[in-house]
Amino acid sequence: MERLLKVFGLVLVMAGLGSCDFILGPDEPAGSTNGNLVISLGADEGGRAITSGVDLPASVRDILRYELSLTGPSDEVFAITARAGETHKLTVAVGQWRIDAAAYQEQALAGTGSVSLTVTSGTNTVRLPMRMNGPCYEVKLDPSIPPGTVKANFSAAFEGTPITVAVVAPEDQFYYRLGSLIYYYDGTYHYSSGDSLVFSMPAADVRVEASIFQFVRYVKTSGTSTGDGLSWETASNDLQKMMDELKTSSLTAGYYGSCIVKLGAGTYKPQWEPMVPSSSVDPYVRSTPTDPRDAAFILRGQVELWGGYPASGGDEASRNITAYKTILSGDIGTPGVNTDNSYHVVLGVDIPAGPATILDGLTISGGKADGSSSITVGGQTILQNAGGGMYNASSSPELTNVTISGNSAGNVGGGMYNDSSSSPVLTNVTFSGNSASTDNDRHDAP
Repeated sequence: MERLLKVFGLVLVMAGLGSCDFILGPDEPAGSTNGNLVISLGADEGGRAITSGVDLPASVRDILRYELSLTGPSDEVFAITARAGETHKLTVAVGQWRIDAAAYQEQALAGTGSVSLTVTSGTNTVRLPMRMNGPCYEVKLDPSIPPGTVKANFSAAFEGTPITVAVVAPEDQFYYRLGSLIYYYDGTYHYSSGDSLVFSMPAADVRVEASIFQFVRYVKTSGTSTGDGLSWETASNDLQKMMDELKTSSLTAGYYGSCIVKLGAGTYKPQWEPMVPSSSVDPYVRSTPTDPRDAAFILRGQVELWGGYPASGGDEASRNITAYKTILSGDIGTPGVNTDNSYHVVLGVDIPAGPATILDGLTISGGKADGSSSITVGGQTILQNAGGGMYNASSSPELTNVTISGNSAGNVGGGMYNDSSSSPVLTNVTFSGNSASTDNDRHDAP
């Protein structure tokens, strides 16, 4: 990378019988004079001590300390420790003076410089060139890391500077996996043992990475099929895709808590063949069903669905499940004609009991389970004539503030069908306008 060598910002004012302004700053031509001042570049006489026009990053400049030794005509010595932006006033005698300076970053020597000058009456300016010991390298945080979740004490540093990188408390929608913080340089990964990492800055750029998983996705009707769902601005319109990607990503990240899909107000319709991979490491595959009416939203374990946000998205304060209706609808064919609707709107297969899989603030409608056959999903037989609104096969999700209405079944459970090992938890759930030959609303298989 480009070497960053310019030092500036420290001002030392020597005032008295004779005076001058002493500035750590850009270089002066060797042997130049300024009034009665004689400038010497010490060991670099005849050359140029630093490169003009190149600034140190503020993150480095602001933490440098300067140790200066001023030796006067009668061997009078002043010792000063200063930082950028500080001003020190000294009373000195007229005569020959030598200033030696060293810049440090923590314990690492950053640069040195010296100048000889003759102090007379009047005010003059002399610039002290600094020769930096080496290039300044950057600590580069992986741009995929959410801002604010990982921080370093320096963003740029000289070789040998102690660097501390730490994970700060992530926002509520992010999860950090302990032990995943690493720094990378010279083709080698170096791993942390916890949520912080300490190393001595090598003579190279360092890239810092961490395993941070965003366990929230955003879906709205105005989203796109290519939207990543990481924000309302980049929301997806594919609810099933977001559920599948969350489940896959959480397993990869080693995250075992609940994931959340937030839905803006509007109507969402299933479009994919319901499937469950044969093992947790297999991918979720979304394909068009042979019979379009087999399309259903299939729940994923530990993935929650939250409706009730404004159609364009919003924060928790703006969420209102009454004002912002969020509907999962089986009306996938000709609008208003139910003969081509999905057999099931929502399908749960092998969802374990517990509060990890939740539907909250949703309306489930438009399912018409009037088929005469069945399909197999995840080893479970799914009847096409039961559970128009929701069909649970060995599944026990939690439903809160949910309305199940306007669904039908040719056999049982127009609103919901639960096979013999399913036991969903219902809180403030309303069944209305569902129809079936028996058990219009909910049927629990014996």
